[in-house]
Amino acid sequence: MKSIVLISLFFCAAFTASAQITGTGQHLIKKKCGTDHISLSPEKYGQGYPDLFHSIRVVDFRRDTSRIGIVRVGNKSQDQVLFGLPVSVQVKEYLDAAYGRAKGSHSLLIVLKDLWISAPDSLVGRNYNQWNLAFHAEAYLMAKDGYQPLTFIDTVLEGLRGLSIQATAEENLRELIAAFMDQLATQDLDRDRMNVSYRQIDSFGRVRFSYPMDTATQFVNGVYTSIEEFRNNSPSIAKYELSKDGSGNFDLRIPDENGQLYLTHTVWGYCDGKQAYVMIQGSLYPVFMVGHQFYVLGSKEHRYSRLWVEGVQLTDDLVKTLRLFRVDIDSGKVAE
Repeated sequence: MKSIVLISLFFCAAFTASAQITGTGQHLIKKKCGTDHISLSPEKYGQGYPDLFHSIRVVDFRRDTSRIGIVRVGNKSQDQVLFGLPVSVQVKEYLDAAYGRAKGSHSLLIVLKDLWISAPDSLVGRNYNQWNLAFHAEAYLMAKDGYQPLTFIDTVLEGLRGLSIQATAEENLRELIAAFMDQLATQDLDRDRMNVSYRQIDSFGRVRFSYPMDTATQFVNGVYTSIEEFRNNSPSIAKYELSKDGSGNFDLRIPDENGQLYLTHTVWGYCDGKQAYVMIQGSLYPVFMVGHQFYVLGSKEHRYSRLWVEGVQLTDDLVKTLRLFRVDIDSGKVAE
Protein backbone atom coordinates (compact mmCIF):
# COMPACT_ATOMS: atom_id res chain seq x y z
CA MET A 1 0.00 0.00 0.00
CA LYS A 2 1.31 3.41 -0.94
CA SER A 3 0.61 6.58 1.08
CA ILE A 4 0.76 10.02 -0.54
CA VAL A 5 1.24 13.16 1.60
CA LEU A 6 0.96 16.35 -0.44
CA ILE A 7 3.36 18.60 1.45
CA SER A 8 5.77 20.48 -0.79
CA LEU A 9 9.51 20.41 -0.31
CA PHE A 10 9.33 24.19 0.00
CA PHE A 11 7.27 23.91 3.15
CA CYS A 12 9.53 21.39 4.82
CA ALA A 13 12.62 23.46 4.02
CA ALA A 14 11.21 26.86 4.89
CA PHE A 15 10.19 26.39 8.50
CA THR A 16 13.52 25.97 10.22
CA ALA A 17 14.08 27.62 13.60
CA SER A 18 15.79 30.61 11.99
CA ALA A 19 13.06 31.10 9.39
CA GLN A 20 9.95 30.33 11.42
CA ILE A 21 8.61 33.86 11.22
CA THR A 22 5.27 35.48 10.64
CA GLY A 23 6.07 36.49 7.06
CA THR A 24 6.76 32.93 5.96
CA GLY A 25 3.63 31.64 7.66
CA GLN A 26 1.55 34.37 6.08
CA HIS A 27 2.88 33.41 2.67
CA LEU A 28 1.86 29.79 3.18
CA ILE A 29 -1.67 30.69 4.34
CA LYS A 30 -2.15 33.04 1.40
CA LYS A 31 -0.88 30.39 -0.98
CA LYS A 32 -3.12 27.69 0.49
CA CYS A 33 -6.31 29.74 1.01
CA GLY A 34 -8.69 31.88 -0.96
CA THR A 35 -10.15 34.99 0.65
CA ASP A 36 -13.56 35.96 1.99
CA HIS A 37 -14.00 39.63 2.92
CA ILE A 38 -16.63 40.69 5.42
CA SER A 39 -17.72 44.17 6.43
CA LEU A 40 -19.63 45.66 9.33
CA SER A 41 -22.35 48.26 8.83
CA PRO A 42 -24.65 49.51 11.60
CA GLU A 43 -28.03 49.08 9.88
CA LYS A 44 -30.46 48.48 12.80
CA TYR A 45 -27.67 48.09 15.37
CA GLY A 46 -27.09 50.87 17.89
CA GLN A 47 -30.36 52.64 17.23
CA GLY A 48 -31.64 54.08 20.46
CA TYR A 49 -28.36 53.45 22.26
CA PRO A 50 -27.86 55.98 25.08
CA ASP A 51 -25.41 58.88 24.84
CA LEU A 52 -22.56 57.27 26.74
CA PHE A 53 -19.33 57.16 24.73
CA HIS A 54 -17.93 60.00 22.68
CA SER A 55 -14.64 58.17 22.12
CA ILE A 56 -13.99 54.45 21.57
CA ARG A 57 -10.53 52.95 21.19
CA VAL A 58 -9.89 49.32 20.15
CA VAL A 59 -6.67 47.33 20.61
CA ASP A 60 -6.09 43.85 19.20
CA PHE A 61 -4.43 41.36 21.57
CA ARG A 62 -5.47 38.22 19.65
CA ARG A 63 -2.98 35.48 18.82
CA ASP A 64 -3.18 36.12 15.08
CA THR A 65 -4.11 39.74 14.40
CA SER A 66 -3.99 39.50 10.59
CA ARG A 67 -7.26 37.63 9.95
CA ILE A 68 -10.48 36.67 11.71
CA GLY A 69 -10.80 33.08 10.58
CA ILE A 70 -10.03 30.21 8.25
CA VAL A 71 -13.08 28.32 7.00
CA ARG A 72 -14.01 25.40 4.78
CA VAL A 73 -14.97 25.96 1.16
CA GLY A 74 -16.43 22.76 -0.25
CA ASN A 75 -14.78 19.43 0.51
CA LYS A 76 -11.13 20.34 0.01
CA SER A 77 -10.47 24.10 0.00
CA GLN A 78 -10.24 26.75 2.70
CA ASP A 79 -10.60 30.53 2.72
CA GLN A 80 -9.13 33.01 5.13
CA VAL A 81 -11.68 35.52 6.42
CA LEU A 82 -10.60 39.17 6.44
CA PHE A 83 -11.95 42.63 7.08
CA GLY A 84 -11.13 45.28 4.51
CA LEU A 85 -9.13 47.13 7.19
CA PRO A 86 -6.97 45.98 10.12
CA VAL A 87 -9.23 44.35 12.71
CA SER A 88 -8.78 47.02 15.39
CA VAL A 89 -9.54 49.78 12.86
CA GLN A 90 -12.57 47.99 11.39
CA VAL A 91 -14.12 47.25 14.80
CA LYS A 92 -13.46 50.81 16.01
CA GLU A 93 -15.10 52.30 12.93
CA TYR A 94 -18.12 50.08 13.45
CA LEU A 95 -18.40 50.92 17.16
CA ASP A 96 -18.05 54.63 16.42
CA ALA A 97 -20.79 54.44 13.78
CA ALA A 98 -23.22 52.32 15.79
CA TYR A 99 -22.54 53.27 19.42
CA GLY A 100 -20.47 56.45 19.45
CA ARG A 101 -22.32 59.58 20.51
CA ALA A 102 -21.12 63.18 20.20
CA LYS A 103 -22.99 63.98 23.41
CA GLY A 104 -21.43 61.11 25.32
CA SER A 105 -19.38 61.99 28.38
CA HIS A 106 -17.15 58.89 28.59
CA SER A 107 -14.25 57.34 26.68
CA LEU A 108 -14.07 53.59 26.20
CA LEU A 109 -11.22 51.17 25.60
CA ILE A 110 -12.05 47.77 24.04
CA VAL A 111 -9.44 45.00 24.20
CA LEU A 112 -9.97 42.16 21.74
CA LYS A 113 -8.72 38.82 23.07
CA ASP A 114 -10.43 36.57 20.52
CA LEU A 115 -12.40 36.95 17.32
CA TRP A 116 -12.27 33.85 15.16
CA ILE A 117 -14.50 32.06 12.67
CA SER A 118 -13.86 28.39 11.95
CA ALA A 119 -15.42 25.13 10.88
CA PRO A 120 -16.42 22.71 13.64
CA ASP A 121 -13.98 19.83 13.99
CA SER A 122 -16.93 17.46 13.60
CA LEU A 123 -17.38 18.73 10.03
CA VAL A 124 -14.72 16.29 8.78
CA GLY A 125 -15.93 14.55 5.65
CA ARG A 126 -19.03 16.72 5.22
CA ASN A 127 -19.73 19.34 2.60
CA TYR A 128 -22.42 21.62 4.07
CA ASN A 129 -21.75 25.06 5.51
CA GLN A 130 -21.36 25.28 9.26
CA TRP A 131 -19.28 27.64 11.37
CA ASN A 132 -18.24 28.51 14.91
CA LEU A 133 -17.65 32.09 16.03
CA ALA A 134 -15.49 32.83 19.09
CA PHE A 135 -15.54 36.31 20.61
CA HIS A 136 -13.72 37.58 23.70
CA ALA A 137 -13.49 41.30 24.49
CA GLU A 138 -12.88 43.40 27.58
CA ALA A 139 -14.06 46.95 28.26
CA TYR A 140 -12.28 49.66 30.25
CA LEU A 141 -13.46 53.15 31.06
CA MET A 142 -10.81 55.76 30.39
CA ALA A 143 -10.21 57.92 33.47
CA LYS A 144 -7.87 60.75 34.43
CA ASP A 145 -5.35 58.53 36.10
CA GLY A 146 -5.73 55.29 34.16
CA TYR A 147 -8.38 52.81 33.06
CA GLN A 148 -11.24 51.31 35.03
CA PRO A 149 -12.30 47.70 34.25
CA LEU A 150 -16.00 47.50 33.35
CA THR A 151 -17.06 44.13 31.94
CA PHE A 152 -16.15 41.46 29.41
CA ILE A 153 -17.69 38.96 27.01
CA ASP A 154 -16.19 35.54 26.32
CA THR A 155 -18.33 33.19 24.27
CA VAL A 156 -18.46 30.79 21.33
CA LEU A 157 -21.44 30.47 18.99
CA GLU A 158 -21.44 26.95 17.56
CA GLY A 159 -23.07 25.34 14.56
CA LEU A 160 -23.96 28.59 12.78
CA ARG A 161 -25.49 28.14 9.34
CA GLY A 162 -26.37 30.57 6.59
CA LEU A 163 -26.30 31.19 2.88
CA SER A 164 -22.72 32.50 3.02
CA ILE A 165 -19.88 32.99 5.44
CA GLN A 166 -20.05 36.74 4.83
CA ALA A 167 -23.71 37.13 5.81
CA THR A 168 -23.49 34.69 8.73
CA ALA A 169 -20.32 36.21 10.19
CA GLU A 170 -21.55 39.79 9.85
CA GLU A 171 -24.95 39.15 11.43
CA ASN A 172 -23.69 37.08 14.35
CA LEU A 173 -20.71 39.29 15.12
CA ARG A 174 -22.95 42.36 15.23
CA GLU A 175 -25.30 40.47 17.58
CA LEU A 176 -22.40 39.64 19.91
CA ILE A 177 -21.15 43.22 19.87
CA ALA A 178 -24.69 44.43 20.59
CA ALA A 179 -24.94 42.11 23.61
CA PHE A 180 -21.57 43.40 24.84
CA MET A 181 -22.50 47.05 24.41
CA ASP A 182 -25.85 46.46 26.11
CA GLN A 183 -23.94 45.10 29.11
CA LEU A 184 -21.98 48.33 29.20
CA ALA A 185 -25.17 50.39 29.08
CA THR A 186 -26.31 48.78 32.34
CA GLN A 187 -23.14 49.81 34.21
CA ASP A 188 -23.00 52.78 36.58
CA LEU A 189 -20.19 54.56 34.75
CA ASP A 190 -19.86 57.32 37.34
CA ARG A 191 -19.11 55.25 40.41
CA ASP A 192 -15.56 54.86 41.73
CA ARG A 193 -13.59 51.85 40.51
CA MET A 194 -10.05 50.61 40.78
CA ASN A 195 -7.65 52.09 38.23
CA VAL A 196 -5.09 50.20 36.18
CA SER A 197 -2.50 51.57 33.80
CA TYR A 198 -2.36 50.81 30.10
CA ARG A 199 0.94 49.06 30.77
CA GLN A 200 -0.89 46.71 33.13
CA ILE A 201 -3.61 46.06 30.56
CA ASP A 202 -0.94 45.32 27.98
CA SER A 203 0.76 42.96 30.41
CA PHE A 204 -2.54 41.21 31.20
CA GLY A 205 -3.15 40.74 27.48
CA ARG A 206 0.27 39.30 26.72
CA VAL A 207 0.82 37.07 29.74
CA ARG A 208 -0.79 34.15 27.89
CA PHE A 209 2.06 34.33 25.38
CA SER A 210 4.71 34.07 28.09
CA TYR A 211 6.03 30.58 27.48
CA PRO A 212 9.37 29.50 25.94
CA MET A 213 8.11 28.19 22.58
CA ASP A 214 6.50 31.54 21.74
CA THR A 215 9.89 33.23 21.39
CA ALA A 216 12.16 30.23 20.75
CA THR A 217 14.80 30.63 18.05
CA GLN A 218 16.47 27.31 18.79
CA PHE A 219 14.39 24.19 19.25
CA VAL A 220 15.37 21.31 21.52
CA ASN A 221 15.67 17.99 19.70
CA GLY A 222 13.42 15.18 20.91
CA VAL A 223 9.90 13.78 21.23
CA TYR A 224 7.05 15.66 22.93
CA THR A 225 4.70 13.53 25.00
CA SER A 226 2.37 16.45 25.78
CA ILE A 227 1.48 20.02 24.86
CA GLU A 228 3.29 21.18 28.01
CA GLU A 229 6.57 19.84 26.65
CA PHE A 230 5.98 21.59 23.32
CA ARG A 231 4.99 24.84 25.04
CA ASN A 232 8.14 24.74 27.17
CA ASN A 233 10.43 23.73 24.28
CA SER A 234 11.38 20.75 26.43
CA PRO A 235 10.80 17.32 24.83
CA SER A 236 11.17 14.55 27.40
CA ILE A 237 12.25 11.72 25.10
CA ALA A 238 15.76 12.27 23.77
CA LYS A 239 16.27 8.75 22.42
CA TYR A 240 14.21 7.95 19.34
CA GLU A 241 14.50 6.68 15.82
CA LEU A 242 12.94 8.39 12.83
CA SER A 243 12.70 6.76 9.43
CA LYS A 244 10.68 7.17 6.27
CA ASP A 245 8.62 4.59 4.48
CA GLY A 246 8.60 4.23 0.72
CA SER A 247 6.14 7.10 0.35
CA GLY A 248 8.11 9.59 2.41
CA ASN A 249 5.99 9.38 5.57
CA PHE A 250 7.73 9.49 8.95
CA ASP A 251 7.81 6.44 11.19
CA LEU A 252 8.70 7.38 14.79
CA ARG A 253 10.05 4.86 17.28
CA ILE A 254 10.61 5.50 20.98
CA PRO A 255 11.85 3.27 23.84
CA ASP A 256 9.50 1.07 25.85
CA GLU A 257 10.02 0.34 29.56
CA ASN A 258 12.80 -2.10 28.61
CA GLY A 259 14.56 0.36 26.33
CA GLN A 260 13.42 -1.41 23.17
CA LEU A 261 12.29 0.89 20.35
CA TYR A 262 8.72 0.52 19.14
CA LEU A 263 6.60 2.34 16.55
CA THR A 264 4.39 4.99 18.18
CA HIS A 265 1.30 6.78 16.95
CA THR A 266 0.31 8.37 20.26
CA VAL A 267 2.93 10.99 21.20
CA TRP A 268 2.06 14.70 20.89
CA GLY A 269 4.85 15.54 18.48
CA TYR A 270 8.52 15.62 17.62
CA CYS A 271 11.31 18.12 16.88
CA ASP A 272 14.50 17.54 14.88
CA GLY A 273 16.15 20.63 16.38
CA LYS A 274 15.10 22.83 13.47
CA GLN A 275 11.45 22.02 12.78
CA ALA A 276 8.65 21.03 15.16
CA TYR A 277 5.97 18.53 14.17
CA VAL A 278 2.64 17.50 15.67
CA MET A 279 1.20 14.00 15.37
CA ILE A 280 -2.30 13.77 13.91
CA GLN A 281 -3.82 10.30 13.56
CA GLY A 282 -0.40 8.73 13.64
CA SER A 283 1.25 11.02 11.06
CA LEU A 284 3.66 13.90 11.71
CA TYR A 285 2.97 17.33 10.21
CA PRO A 286 5.07 20.52 10.44
CA VAL A 287 4.07 23.32 12.82
CA PHE A 288 4.52 26.99 11.90
CA MET A 289 3.74 30.27 13.58
CA VAL A 290 1.94 33.51 12.68
CA GLY A 291 2.06 36.14 15.40
CA HIS A 292 1.45 34.14 18.57
CA GLN A 293 -0.60 31.42 16.88
CA PHE A 294 0.78 28.00 15.94
CA TYR A 295 -0.67 26.48 12.77
CA VAL A 296 -0.35 23.04 11.21
CA LEU A 297 -0.76 22.04 7.58
CA GLY A 298 -2.01 18.52 8.17
CA SER A 299 -4.77 16.02 7.53
CA LYS A 300 -7.59 14.35 9.40
CA GLU A 301 -9.17 13.01 6.23
CA HIS A 302 -8.01 10.52 3.64
CA ARG A 303 -9.31 8.42 0.80
CA TYR A 304 -8.02 5.55 -1.28
CA SER A 305 -7.29 6.08 -4.96
CA ARG A 306 -7.15 2.78 -6.79
CA LEU A 307 -5.92 2.28 -10.34
CA TRP A 308 -7.40 -0.64 -12.25
CA VAL A 309 -6.30 -1.85 -15.67
CA GLU A 310 -8.32 -4.60 -17.35
CA GLY A 311 -9.75 -5.70 -14.04
CA VAL A 312 -6.39 -5.78 -12.30
CA GLN A 313 -5.71 -3.38 -9.38
CA LEU A 314 -2.26 -1.85 -9.94
CA THR A 315 -2.14 0.70 -7.11
CA ASP A 316 -3.86 1.37 -3.81
CA ASP A 317 -2.88 4.94 -2.94
CA LEU A 318 -3.78 6.69 0.31
CA VAL A 319 -4.45 10.34 -0.54
CA LYS A 320 -4.63 12.80 2.36
CA THR A 321 -6.59 16.05 2.21
CA LEU A 322 -4.39 18.77 3.67
CA ARG A 323 -5.96 21.62 5.63
CA LEU A 324 -4.77 24.37 7.91
CA PHE A 325 -5.37 23.71 11.60
CA ARG A 326 -4.65 25.73 14.75
CA VAL A 327 -2.91 24.41 17.84
CA ASP A 328 -4.66 25.20 21.12
CA ILE A 329 -1.59 26.00 23.18
CA ASP A 330 -3.41 25.23 26.45
CA SER A 331 -5.09 21.92 25.61
CA GLY A 332 -2.88 20.71 22.78
CA LYS A 333 -5.92 20.10 20.59
CA VAL A 334 -5.39 20.60 16.87
CA ALA A 335 -8.55 21.94 15.19
CA GLU A 336 -9.68 24.34 12.46
